Amino acid sequence: VLGAYKDPVAFPFFHPGVARSIVEESRLFSQSVWEEGPYLDELFTSRTAWLDSHMEELYGVDAGSAGEGDWQPAELPPEHGGLLGRAAFIGALTNFNAASAPHRGHLTARRALCHPLGLAADDLELSPLVLSTEEGSTPYDILQGHATETVCHSCHSLMDPIGLALESYDAPGRWRDAYGSGTE
Repeated sequence: VLGAYKDPVAFPFFHPGVARSIVEESRLFSQSVWEEGPYLDELFTSRTAWLDSHMEELYGVDAGSAGEGDWQPAELPPEHGGLLGRAAFIGALTNFNAASAPHRGHLTARRALCHPLGLAADDLELSPLVLSTEEGSTPYDILQGHATETVCHSCHSLMDPIGLALESYDAPGRWRDAYGSGTE
């Protein structure tokens, strides 16, 4: 997350101070899970958090922080519970200006679920693959092309559903009910 760059036009609130707060919030969360358990279920379900002003804005929670670095205990909304709902995890699995369901799915399968997935071969011929690019297409619509191509389906049948399950988060890790285009 510290080396991640997000589009300043699409995400004007994201800057190096926010990235540092994301990393620290993740560290404090992990430390609390370890000290209170350690229980694996808490790692994936706990809504306990420590927030400074940057994280309050990102998660939409008022913990009473006086500013950057003033960490206050809080309970996050259900959509941000556990490791998979935290900005440190979500934001690290995205591109410069958008979330990517296959990318998020691939990294989640490898890093969180320990499922060995490789990368597509450099010489893979993608020209016959047709992905929807119509105005208003959702990531689900776009990824339907993976289901019809055998060479793609072998990996994307695992990656895409995981990535699509995380599509309610934008690139920095905020919850969203619709895309910037207004599609849900």
